Amino acid sequence: MSKTVLITGATSGLGLELAKLYAPSSRLLLLGRKSLSKLEDKLFHSHAYCQCNLSKPNCAEVVTEWLEIEGITSLNLVIHNAGVGYYGHLLRQGDKSIDEVLAVNLYAPIRLTHALLPRLKNANGKLVFISSVAANLPVAKYSVYGSSKAALSSFARNLRLELNDVKVQTIYPGAIQTDMHRKSGVTILNTKNFPSADKIARKIVRAVATNKPEVTIGFSNQAVRNFGHYASRFTDFIARATSR
Repeated sequence: MSKTVLITGATSGLGLELAKLYAPSSRLLLLGRKSLSKLEDKLFHSHAYCQCNLSKPNCAEVVTEWLEIEGITSLNLVIHNAGVGYYGHLLRQGDKSIDEVLAVNLYAPIRLTHALLPRLKNANGKLVFISSVAANLPVAKYSVYGSSKAALSSFARNLRLELNDVKVQTIYPGAIQTDMHRKSGVTILNTKNFPSADKIARKIVRAVATNKPEVTIGFSNQAVRNFGHYASRFTDFIARATSR
């Protein structure tokens, strides 16, 4: 019997690659901002795709109404993958960009989790939060993004203690070859050197199949997370020095 898998941010990048990997064995439920008419991949059709702007407070209501229409009463796996970021000094970021980062990266996963828990409980399902090594490692000009991911990780850790019949896992990938860096305004990074989204997606699928509460993708990213966590004073010094 196929599993029911819901993925946010599924129209491009990492989310799309995850959808492709789960498609052969799962009933896919995909969320994204784009209208269905602009999506050419066969994965996207009216019974598998819900257009939903996660930066809006009513995103959870939109999704639950769609699930009711589709007759979805249980969810085996929910992957909170959607994320946005803005690169730049805090003083140069407007309220709109700050609100969007917090809404998509933090508020939407919390609201959706709250709304989807009954369906996850029906299947003894699993919640997966895609965080970032930026949650542990300070990065100059990424203060809002890093804070949103740190808060998301904290939410997942606390939620794990609350739930007995739903597994909670947090995954920490490093930088990936997607459009997020370009959209965020980063110009100093050579994204061609980053691993591809499909490569990271395969590693995430393998991680999801384990019972580990937290998984960091890649040895170097694990080292970075540990370094950021245990040597915060030194990393603060390095971050300040490299931002000048």
